[in-house]
Amino acid sequence: MTRTLLISFFIGSLLANLSAATLPPGFQENLLISGHVRPTAIRFTPETGGPVQAFVAEKSGRIYYYNDLGNQPTQGQAKLVADLSNNVHDYWDRGLLGLAIHPNFPYTPQLFALYAFDAGNSFNDGCADPTGYGCVINGRLARLTLDLDNLGVATTLESPLISGKWCQQYPSHTVGDLHFGADGFLYLSAGEGASFTFTDFGQVGNPCDDPVTGVQASSQGGQLRSQDLLTGGDRLDFHGAVLRLDVSGAVVSAPSDNPLIGGDEADDFMIAIGLRNPFRFTIRPNTNELWLADVGGGEWEEINRLADPLGAIENFGWPCYEGTGQHFNGNLLCNPVHNQTFNGLNMDLAPPFFAYRHRDEVVAGDGCGTGGSSVTGISFNERLAYPAAYDKALFFADSTRQCIWVIYADANGLPDPTRREAFVVDTSGRVVDIQQGPGGQLHYVDFDGGRIYRIDSYGSANRPPQAALTADVRSGPAPLRVHFDASDSTDDQPDSLRYSWDLDGDGQFGDADQVYAQAQYDSGGSRLVQVLVTDAAGQTDSAAIVITVGNSAPSVTIDQPSIAHQWSVGENLILAGRGSDVEDGDLPSEALSWSVIIEHCAAVDDCHDHPVVDIAGDGGSFITPDHEYPSALRFELTGVDSGIDWWDSAWQYRRQLTVNNRGLTAQVDVPILVKLNPARIDYAFTQPGGRDLVFVDSRGERLAHEIERWDATGNSTLWVRLDRLVSGDEPVFLYYGNSLAAHSQQPAQVWRNGYAAVWHLSELTDSVAGQALLNVGTAPVLGELGGARSFNGSSNYLNAGSDFNPLLVGDFSVEAYVDTTNDSIFQYPRLISNKNLWTEAQGVNLELSQARNLAMLGASKAFVSGPMDLSGGYHAVAATYSAASGLATVYGQGVELAQQAIGATVLASLPLNIGRRAGGGDYFTGRMDELRLSSLVRSADWLALQQRSLTDQLIDFGAQEANTTLSTTTALRLNPLTADLTLQSEPAGLAISLGGSTSPTPTNKTLIAGSTTSIEALSPQLLDQVAYRFVSWSNAGERAQAYLAPAGSSVLRAIFEPIGAVMDSDEDGLPDDWERRFGLDPDDPSDALSDADDDGLTNLEEFSHQSDPNAADTDADSWDDFTEVTFGGDPNDATRVPNPPIVHLDTLQDNPVFYRSDFSLQASWTGAPLATDHLHFIVDTPPHISAFPDINGVATVDYVDMPDGEHSLTVQVNSVAHAGYRHAGALAQRTFTVDANPATGLLVPGRIEAEAYHRYLEFSAADLGTQCSNGDGVDKQLTTDPEGGGCNVGWTEAGEWLEYDLKVQHATQLSFTARVASNVFNRSFHLELDGVDISGSQTVPRNGWQSWGNKTTAAVPVSAGKHRLRVVFDTGLVNLNFIRIDEHLGQ
Repeated sequence: MTRTLLISFFIGSLLANLSAATLPPGFQENLLISGHVRPTAIRFTPETGGPVQAFVAEKSGRIYYYNDLGNQPTQGQAKLVADLSNNVHDYWDRGLLGLAIHPNFPYTPQLFALYAFDAGNSFNDGCADPTGYGCVINGRLARLTLDLDNLGVATTLESPLISGKWCQQYPSHTVGDLHFGADGFLYLSAGEGASFTFTDFGQVGNPCDDPVTGVQASSQGGQLRSQDLLTGGDRLDFHGAVLRLDVSGAVVSAPSDNPLIGGDEADDFMIAIGLRNPFRFTIRPNTNELWLADVGGGEWEEINRLADPLGAIENFGWPCYEGTGQHFNGNLLCNPVHNQTFNGLNMDLAPPFFAYRHRDEVVAGDGCGTGGSSVTGISFNERLAYPAAYDKALFFADSTRQCIWVIYADANGLPDPTRREAFVVDTSGRVVDIQQGPGGQLHYVDFDGGRIYRIDSYGSANRPPQAALTADVRSGPAPLRVHFDASDSTDDQPDSLRYSWDLDGDGQFGDADQVYAQAQYDSGGSRLVQVLVTDAAGQTDSAAIVITVGNSAPSVTIDQPSIAHQWSVGENLILAGRGSDVEDGDLPSEALSWSVIIEHCAAVDDCHDHPVVDIAGDGGSFITPDHEYPSALRFELTGVDSGIDWWDSAWQYRRQLTVNNRGLTAQVDVPILVKLNPARIDYAFTQPGGRDLVFVDSRGERLAHEIERWDATGNSTLWVRLDRLVSGDEPVFLYYGNSLAAHSQQPAQVWRNGYAAVWHLSELTDSVAGQALLNVGTAPVLGELGGARSFNGSSNYLNAGSDFNPLLVGDFSVEAYVDTTNDSIFQYPRLISNKNLWTEAQGVNLELSQARNLAMLGASKAFVSGPMDLSGGYHAVAATYSAASGLATVYGQGVELAQQAIGATVLASLPLNIGRRAGGGDYFTGRMDELRLSSLVRSADWLALQQRSLTDQLIDFGAQEANTTLSTTTALRLNPLTADLTLQSEPAGLAISLGGSTSPTPTNKTLIAGSTTSIEALSPQLLDQVAYRFVSWSNAGERAQAYLAPAGSSVLRAIFEPIGAVMDSDEDGLPDDWERRFGLDPDDPSDALSDADDDGLTNLEEFSHQSDPNAADTDADSWDDFTEVTFGGDPNDATRVPNPPIVHLDTLQDNPVFYRSDFSLQASWTGAPLATDHLHFIVDTPPHISAFPDINGVATVDYVDMPDGEHSLTVQVNSVAHAGYRHAGALAQRTFTVDANPATGLLVPGRIEAEAYHRYLEFSAADLGTQCSNGDGVDKQLTTDPEGGGCNVGWTEAGEWLEYDLKVQHATQLSFTARVASNVFNRSFHLELDGVDISGSQTVPRNGWQSWGNKTTAAVPVSAGKHRLRVVFDTGLVNLNFIRIDEHLGQ
């Protein structure tokens, strides 16, 4: 099997969405989203009346956001907002499985994620022995806080809420689902982490340290963890349980009305137990009822109803029950479940609301098959998006049978299991989640296909068509001719369908109108080709295919293992493969990767997939796992090519801009305007502020650009410098779609070709050197290009000062883009002027003479004037002057109007004014959008080119292209070598348990060679009125053993003998006479696990150590029996004392202060702890965080988002097998304080932004800055410093100061670097720390207001604690952007 994969995200209605699914009449399955990798959940945001928005989780730990699922193709694209893959154990059924959105979203921008936590181990999403010993990990619930203004992985903060409460030995039955209830609390489900191949009571290694005796009847591990609440002798975790959580605070807590509140800290959270794998659940609308889909074991799938989360805790019975069947008879945990005594707890046994057998059909004749089963989706319908019969109905899905069923509601609105039908037969993939969307339609997640489908109802109304699209080729070198075929599109009236094509990928239909189309692509890149299908009623659907030009898909070959190989468990299979590509040649190893998949089969021809592991590279090895028979292994090898010719693969998208310089001469270093809008760029793929935009020429050289205006919903204005521009058409590429990109604007470089000043007039600071204009009354308005300035014609103008006067006596050019409303023939409004009367010698005017002419005046009355119609909006005007020839030329709309020798111009003494005569008068009325001064004479072709640019006639925009790599996957399926095992007994007919199923001998089973299965000789037992007890197995193994099955046929025989004088009437492992001796009941098996003396040892353990079950310290040596037994003492010998672990907090001084909300706490221990012992860190209140000390006995725990204030730390030694040690020294406590609020000080070393001051001295109340103003009078402006900073402080005056509170965590040496700028000579400042001058007077070079430099002090010693840093401006006119404070160790 070979397939070619193109990985990309699309809104589903753009894709070929034909489905083989069978639905009731009037329903249709439509593809909504495609392109995900093993998605596990979709969650829709709370409805606000806006666009449909959703988050999609992938098993690997990635979460994507769709901001508008109803508006394709330009919106609704996937944005990665969280990547937890470093923490997630993505192996087999483990991964990120649960996702919930805060009900107050977006006002509380939080997600909650539930995943299998790879807690610092080296598994790397793998497991050496997944079904034998297993690989032990844990689960985690985390809060994810989003930055909605700057969505992305880098801005999403993960805060763990619960970790260490799900010990999972085997890679299935892992964590489950998350939903918020109507009560505002978060509900959580999780499985028991036990084996799925044999009856697991903890007998294999017991890495979770459950109470395990080696005897099923008295053990509490494995599957029995689901009943852990029934015992108090070991640690209580959350296996096989449902929790109700309050996540409104910084730490998770239990709601005060939970059923078990006030008891053990762990059981406060629990509202239901006794579940195997509650993979999915839903909450019945307008109630707090939970309906759970619990994936079953070998026989039943269950739907369980938790009707009252606040009532008695519900026990759904696993593993003591499955479906209607009773299991684990005689087990000390299952006895109270079977008897419904529950050891005194307020608990009810809850049978399943509905269950179906694996061997039976859910609905007779439903077409969904039988055998393998996994109930993996459940949801209610509460709205009438569907016919009335479906109102309040319950839907549930089975991923193995690939069906969805509906249980209709009765008259009281409760699902009636007798009224059930198949709803979707043959779903388009394996369903792992079903959810009702905002419109009331059912949605389901296809795990294998990476898709999400929506099921729509049309009733008797016209049903929309379904578009389908194929192509004869999808990739290849240019030129590439492709034939497209939409003939598989369907409709109730197929002959009436009309077709419209978008063949060039520009988003516009109309390129062709027949059922077939063809196109030739001459340039490289990827295009999204679409067909729009319209039926007779005007309803539409579309489908799309990505065509990749300039690239061909690679080919891959699997060399090892051999296709004829039959594998056995534990075999180290060598993987080897190779790949080649037309463009790339032989693929390197890093371009290849493997996926290993187990096909789990109910029968030889009825299988479903379980992804096992991904392996990078062209080869590797894989240890074959233990699994039940029948099953197979599938090895998939994928090769990925290097993609099309692309400037930088970090950028995901580009568009070709064709610059039309036809009819004009070639230019160098020419700036051009690039205007963007939603038709020219898909803003959904860009980053905030356009920070990821990059322009590249046809040679691959990056071009300087400047962003004047950015509006991600409308028009944006950018300026780009072309290093070269040929006469004709010149291609330029605009790249975008890089979430990690930083702003790379270079305004001064855009205007480097002779420009002395460029004012876009959205701001009053020039883009070349940062020269600021003095504003006298002009108002900012929206212009045609970006921002503009409005002049009132009577008092408004701008003052540029005298710095530019020398420019106007040499070669110069003036360019402006103006919209004038001066219409009087008696007026002469000035655009620029540094002269007073026109008869004076000094200065230059550029004026609009008598509303009919553009004129430039030089010395005395010398001028040039040309006629120009200035009506009807904006016009490009320009004037040039040559000092050598004295020639002056005026231009309008890029055309020469007149040329005249005006002689030499004379240096002016008046400042250059914009919008009036320099001496006052002749005011300009209208708007000015752009003004440029150059120190050279611009050519006519230059100005004609600028006319095309300013009027947006210069650039043709190509279609969006994606940075597409092509991949090919080939697969190899291997069947296992088998083993046939027969069990016999002597005498024959006695009962033997094989793989958890008990039957009389002889009995047999087919296994995979090398696999392990559980076998147990039940003892004692009766046969023909004779009691027998087990003696031995023919292989000399234990009575209950994990048996390794050899290839071929094998026979095991269990030898029994009649029971002798020693009696154990209740079969609890305690002899009757010992029980009577210490006051126990020989007929009550439950007392074996009780602990009457509360010393930490069960009665069964006391018997094995011959200690007194009624005395906590049998030998009266001050050490309890448990501590003695556990840590090398003897409970019966006072001279042998234990050496338990003792906690120390020596490294934590009394009440230390942390100046960060994220920090580390350390503790250590001495003594001889057990291998599985660890430390519990508890801050203030539970829950705890578990940590394992290193080889030196030191444990470190990292805390994040810790609130300010005083906190208490408790560190306690804890055992995986017990609820916590009680010996002296097992617990230590300290207090500490967190002071992380920036308002109380800024943590250093680090960088302090200038505008983050705590106090200031400001002489002028007027705030000269506008964009960064907070109303306090301190003057601030946006900075263009390439080192960033947002805003800088400016317009300073002598004697003003800024003061910052600093926090220093430990004594050190610090240096201080001030980032400063000025455009005036001899400007200075100094720095003071706690009132002491640490810098001396520092002079700032005159390089420009936004030309930044650094001034650094020598390192000075600074003590731990709080300090004050003051920046004192000794003179005025110093700009400050930030202060960087660096640590100098060892000085």
